[in-house]
Amino acid sequence: MNKDIIITAGGLGRRLWPVSTDLRPKQFMSLEGDISFLQSTILRAQKLYNDGYIIVVSRHDLHGICQEQIQELTELLSPDRRQNLLDRLILVLEPFANGTASSTLLAMHCLNHLRKENSSILLLPSDHIIGPFEYFEQDVKKAFMLSPKNKIVCYGIEPMYPATNYGYIEMGNQLEINEVVYEDVYFVPSFQEKPELERAKFFLEENKYLWNTAIYTFSRSLMFDEYKT
Repeated sequence: MNKDIIITAGGLGRRLWPVSTDLRPKQFMSLEGDISFLQSTILRAQKLYNDGYIIVVSRHDLHGICQEQIQELTELLSPDRRQNLLDRLILVLEPFANGTASSTLLAMHCLNHLRKENSSILLLPSDHIIGPFEYFEQDVKKAFMLSPKNKIVCYGIEPMYPATNYGYIEMGNQLEINEVVYEDVYFVPSFQEKPELERAKFFLEENKYLWNTAIYTFSRSLMFDEYKT
């Protein structure tokens, strides 16, 4: 199955105001004056696979800064990597910020026009720091093996403290398909929204809740069916 990557880059980043503003939200910023979160995410996507589309979804009023940062990034690459990225990268603009579900649906419709056959999709936020890359790459490969089996895979992180600004994923039984047990893959009985402090402490003590990274892998056809229902 084809593999494509969708990067959501239209968020407002208001929790970091005034450093992050509506016209330069956090995904366009960098921590140490290096490349931005968005540029780092695009490079991560390119490094994961040498083919397949990379769709960046942002807002219409961020068109200029998106183009500027993509241009800056391509100038840092070798000629071969630059051409590979330009052949695959597509910028899609929404009229206004309307949440991850809306941007994902728009990107999937774009992919439908590019090719009719189904594909596995990795959905990435544009404001993450991820490392070591090799561990993440292993998890993505495992998730891409599961998406053709009609599984939506979400990525969790073991919580380090009772955070109230993250959503949580409840871990259920370990995944088993046709007597094959998948290591470190579990069913998800529930998603928990950003909790109050006492409930976050409970999640930490229970040792069966993970921070929700908002990274997902799924097949395009399955997700279209989910949107319809």
